[in-house]
Amino acid sequence: MVTGHGLAHAVSRKLSREERERLRFGDWALRDPRAALEAAMARIEENGDSDDEHLMSLVDTVIRCVVETDPDLALELGRIADSGCGYSYVGVVFTAWPEERLGEVPAILMEMKDSGGAGSDYQTLGHAATLIANRWPADDSEALLVWVVQVFAGISSSDTSVTRAMGERTLGGVGFLSTIPEEPNEARLLALKAVIRQDPQLGLTGLDLVDEEHRTEALYFITNKIFDDDPESGLRFLRDLFHELYDAESDTFVESSGSALESLMWDITDAYFGEELDPKVLRELPVPARNFFLIDVPPAEDAQWVSMQGNTTGASRHAFWLSGYWAKEDPQAVAEWLTDMDPGITRDHAIAGFVRSISEDDPAAGTDWADAIAEPALRERFMRVALRHWMAADPVAGAEAVRGSGLSEMAVDSLLTP
Repeated sequence: MVTGHGLAHAVSRKLSREERERLRFGDWALRDPRAALEAAMARIEENGDSDDEHLMSLVDTVIRCVVETDPDLALELGRIADSGCGYSYVGVVFTAWPEERLGEVPAILMEMKDSGGAGSDYQTLGHAATLIANRWPADDSEALLVWVVQVFAGISSSDTSVTRAMGERTLGGVGFLSTIPEEPNEARLLALKAVIRQDPQLGLTGLDLVDEEHRTEALYFITNKIFDDDPESGLRFLRDLFHELYDAESDTFVESSGSALESLMWDITDAYFGEELDPKVLRELPVPARNFFLIDVPPAEDAQWVSMQGNTTGASRHAFWLSGYWAKEDPQAVAEWLTDMDPGITRDHAIAGFVRSISEDDPAAGTDWADAIAEPALRERFMRVALRHWMAADPVAGAEAVRGSGLSEMAVDSLLTP
């Protein structure tokens, strides 16, 4: 949060005009938040662009400065801003809503919904409810389920017989999710997550009641919950899921679930790599899943599998990780693999992982390889990684390389400024 001494203690580097203006509005918000908000909204109106990121950040700054000391005023300001700017600032309030007052939120959301004014649209309500649900106590899932249903299915918070029935109904099935409108999409997902917290296996039966985008998120939530409760059970669950959705003949996952499962494997691998998981169960996973856990799979064989997957999100993520650890063992083999790969996001991410691994010892080679990344944003990101190592190892040669790197003037200045 910007403090009242924000301007006095601004960092010694030269601040941009936008940064100076945000600091000024932050200080102003601490003294007179309503006036600061009115001025920020007036700037947006004068500019005629409600999507201008800097001008939106001024409103955001004002609300964030107020929420920690006066959340009720911050909520009022957020709703005023929503009304005037056509963008939801209410979510900003709920990201920092006091922990001890989370229990008040359902009634606040109900009031917002019933008011018909700013913040009453389902998009704003869904966003706010998601932020609060993510912070809701894990041991109070039934209450979470009840208030999500109250807010989005229109059940009165005073109707205790209905809310009690909703809590009991989680144990008998998830058909009640269909009583929640499909818009906003987050609403059914929030209710399903509350069920999953209590019984992840029961949550599986409700996947078809949420849209495809949120079905993937629910699947993540289920798998992570099972893993958190018991890693061995989670691994067996993954095994059964993969075998159900994996076509061994074509050595790929079925099209409708491939990207979701590849992402899921990456997340689980990242979270549980190094855990003492049952090697017998690991070996029963389909080959791609086993590769993600790197069980008895030589890097060259793993690389061959990655290349066969083409340009998918899952393959590109795995390529990044594979090239990084393989480079520590045999950088020449990795370089040959990268040279032979087809262009695309998988090769780009494989090069990025290689650059991250080799740049500390050989920043010149890292810079050359970073320049081979086709995707501009990724190329700049890892070019900067390599050049920082070069500057640290040899400031003179590193500075020369920075100036000749072809990076933007801003990026060059950033790298050359201590």
